[in-house]
Amino acid sequence: MDQPTDRWKRIQPVLERALELEPDQVGAYLDHACGDDAAFRAELESLIEADRAAPAFLDSPAVTLPRSVGSDRVLDGEQLGPFRVLHEIGRGGMSIVYLAERADGQFEQTVAIKVLIHDARSRDLAVRFEAERRILASLDHRGIVRIQDGGMTREGRPYLVMEHVEGDRIDRYCDANQLPVAQRLRIFRQVLDAVAYAHRALVVHRDLKPANILVTEQGQVRLLDFGIAKLLDPDDPGDSPPTRTGLRAMTPEYAAPEQVRGERITTATDIYALGVLLYELLTGHRPYAEDSPTPFALEQAILDADPERPSEAALRRTKSGSHTGRGDVEPEAIAAARATEPQQLRSTLDGDLDAIVLKALRKEPEERYGSAHALAEDIDRYLGSLPVLARRDSRAYRMRKFVRRHRGGVAIAAAASLLVIGSTVAIAASRETAQQARIAAEQEARTAREVTDFLIGIFGGSNPYETLGDSVSARTLLERGRERIATELVDQPIVRASLLHAIGNVYSELGRYESADTLLQQALELRRTQYGDQHVSVSRTVEALVDNSIARRDFALARGHVEQALTVRRAIGFDGLAGEANLLRSLSLTQRELGHVDSAFTTITRALAMDSTRGDSTSGSHLMRRVELAVTLRARGDFAGATRVYADVLPKLRDTYGDLHPNVSTAVNNAAFLLTRQGRWAEAVPLYREAVDVQRRIFGQQHPRVMQFQSNLASALIESGALDEGVDVLRERVLAAEGAWPDGHWRIGASYEGLGKALLRSERFGEAETALRAAATSYAATLGPHHSWTRVAEVWVVTAMTLGGDATGARALERGLQRLSDAPLDNDNRFNIRQIADHLEAAGFADLAERYRALVE
Repeated sequence: MDQPTDRWKRIQPVLERALELEPDQVGAYLDHACGDDAAFRAELESLIEADRAAPAFLDSPAVTLPRSVGSDRVLDGEQLGPFRVLHEIGRGGMSIVYLAERADGQFEQTVAIKVLIHDARSRDLAVRFEAERRILASLDHRGIVRIQDGGMTREGRPYLVMEHVEGDRIDRYCDANQLPVAQRLRIFRQVLDAVAYAHRALVVHRDLKPANILVTEQGQVRLLDFGIAKLLDPDDPGDSPPTRTGLRAMTPEYAAPEQVRGERITTATDIYALGVLLYELLTGHRPYAEDSPTPFALEQAILDADPERPSEAALRRTKSGSHTGRGDVEPEAIAAARATEPQQLRSTLDGDLDAIVLKALRKEPEERYGSAHALAEDIDRYLGSLPVLARRDSRAYRMRKFVRRHRGGVAIAAAASLLVIGSTVAIAASRETAQQARIAAEQEARTAREVTDFLIGIFGGSNPYETLGDSVSARTLLERGRERIATELVDQPIVRASLLHAIGNVYSELGRYESADTLLQQALELRRTQYGDQHVSVSRTVEALVDNSIARRDFALARGHVEQALTVRRAIGFDGLAGEANLLRSLSLTQRELGHVDSAFTTITRALAMDSTRGDSTSGSHLMRRVELAVTLRARGDFAGATRVYADVLPKLRDTYGDLHPNVSTAVNNAAFLLTRQGRWAEAVPLYREAVDVQRRIFGQQHPRVMQFQSNLASALIESGALDEGVDVLRERVLAAEGAWPDGHWRIGASYEGLGKALLRSERFGEAETALRAAATSYAATLGPHHSWTRVAEVWVVTAMTLGGDATGARALERGLQRLSDAPLDNDNRFNIRQIADHLEAAGFADLAERYRALVE
């Protein structure tokens, strides 16, 4: 016999659904939900009848729980805090919702008050409730219904005070307005924004479903009950001692496999529920509910069955008594609610949307989208007619599932493959012997042995007997190596130079550009002393300095290094046209960034001509040279030409490197930048999101590349109207910069500058001035008071003062003009000055604006 709590767990979702239906719809629904279980149906019918006869009966659950006397009492007319309860407006299995109004006379306000049915008089639960309420009240997003207050009724029942929102459930809103698929996706995209915001605040909803998502008449999505499910879930594993009541807070039709199994709840749980919701919005069906006659069957389907592809489900008839509460609904009616016909709906869903929905619905949490933001990104890519990431992943996902099913066979095949490959390499290597290479090889071998011994010494320091269990990071090992090089190998300059070069390169890739520059300069000096100026080793170190200087955005220094490297290469004939073409790409970049756009175009055209001569049209290096061509075309104002290059080269880069590669994300970032220069800010957002996500996964949050790409994303968000999210991204960037660099570092200044400009856009002039002053101070301390970045940042400060009404700011703008008139201005500075002129013109300072523009025309 079922325990009472188990019985209620089975009854509750079916009962709640039945009570939502009209009386003439309940019979068909119970036919479907109960199947042949006559006893289960009889119990449900008696509860439904009791509810109709005396609604207050269901204020208590079907099982007997400890509770206060009077906890079922109707609260109409009572005062809870400063609010007077008016009347009940809704109820579920665990709470009653009342409409209430402010009664303390301070101002007029109508709210919704959710009163929980469970008793919360115990000290532990009361403390837990209060702690969680404070967290939920901190959520401040336009897509989330705000929790304003809370407390306890005199019977000890917790209550929450929330905004009262007039709106319709998201599924009914979409159907009533016959929204086509694209518009449904845009509505769903609002849901994702709200969920992503809450997840960043470490709050999980746990019960996402149409009933908890309202859409106002203006088309604005508002999510209800965000995080409240945790308050209702005494089995939550993250809390102190769980009581196994069997009343886990979830809606089975939207529950993820881990919820069904009673496992830990994470953000991936919400991703699954979002997948169910999207399935329903697109197809008019849920993945499993209609094929599951009982709650147990539904749970088994969630755990074991693969959902039907949405494109196929769109042609299926909604069965009588399903979640719609109506009779049979034909595919024609489902398609009509989406402003289309069945076959056209199937065609629309087939492929990309199938892949997106099914990725969100995967059984394994780690195989779903990594975040609501990632799911939103794929929706944006679909709406922008770009390749969706879910579809690329589907082949790899199928392969992983195959490997799990056939581990033994795969292992044997892999071992055999490695044996064949190893034999082939050995044979090929044996044919590559030549007398002229033997002497150089011996020298390389000696150097390699010395380097190996040195590295063994460094890594030996990570022995747990020496570190006493402390882990040793890669950065710590690099620092050890750097320190030892300073005191050891003094009599082995060639080995020392090789190590300095190698560690310098790694520092550069980690974003520690100043340290990298010091080490690479030391390596260059040693190599020049040993080999003279015209040697391949010298060329390699100079080229490493080129890359590092470009990463530091010191383009004048980088151009000097490029010219040195070209001189060496041409003198020794090192690496032929391929090596020269690589350097010409770097030279083109420096010329463009220094404002010599026509020269940059000539240089990159020369590099591509060399590729043509060599017959190279497919290598990764060639593709990145074409990306440089696209950037240069954009700088020349040839947007159409740049667009054509990106359209051709981006798919080839993905095929060459895969999606998770810095070269691909750099090209995606540049393509997004082209869109912004055409004023297509909203189209740029998903591309910038992809670029930031890939860079973050590869380099970590505190890498300069990630921060730069975040700045670009924030600009696109701000310009496309998502000002608050843009400011959030920039605050994130400031925190990362402060964690990555010492106080006063110019990169912290760059982060504050971006934040200050965003605050200026939102007319928060005081905050903007504070942030911009931090930027100017940082630049002055590290780059010097006369550096062009310092001067431009100072003009930003006085611009904020002027726009905030400070008369001294307007006078200082005149001095700013003089200080900028003789400053060397790179592209970043020119763009900043144009932005300053736009702000001044909008504020009525047309003459000043024109004079600032004249600096960069």
